[in-house]
Amino acid sequence: SDSTDEKKKFLFSFQPKEIKLKVKILKKALLDKNIDVIHYAATELNKIETELQNKINILEKKEDKEELYKTYKTYINSGLLYDSILEFYLKKAFELLRNLDKNTIDKEEELLSLCKLSDEKEEYENIIKKRIRKKEEKKDIQDYCHFLYQENRFEDLLEIFKKYKSKNIDIPYGFKQYIKE
Repeated sequence: SDSTDEKKKFLFSFQPKEIKLKVKILKKALLDKNIDVIHYAATELNKIETELQNKINILEKKEDKEELYKTYKTYINSGLLYDSILEFYLKKAFELLRNLDKNTIDKEEELLSLCKLSDEKEEYENIIKKRIRKKEEKKDIQDYCHFLYQENRFEDLLEIFKKYKSKNIDIPYGFKQYIKE
């Protein structure tokens, strides 16, 4: 929209469940021409970050490790963190996840997620291969194929496709030309 009032009205009323989406929209609003829109977006981004930081501080004092982990994960995925600060929170999340006692969080699934975010390729591959050996679930196989494709490990990818052909694994688009059905 070109209307400043419409932009501000939208930003005031936009309350998605996912913080990541709200942060993305607010960051886009920071690039607006109108100073009021920019100011509001900056204020809201600051408010979101402050709320997350306050929640983290409260949970650290309560020693609610599971909820703290979930809050770290929300903060990490929010789009608010970059570079060394992101790395710092990823390390804290890894440490916390490894020390969780409760079984309400699928640690393996969460480790895979954190490995992707932190670019821990070797650990990611070890975990996903172990999961495939245990259960041979289609989702894990496809995730592993996607990983191999991104790593340009086409021979390994081809081998996995051949081995699990009966699972009807989706072939990465750019790799279809090399696979003969």
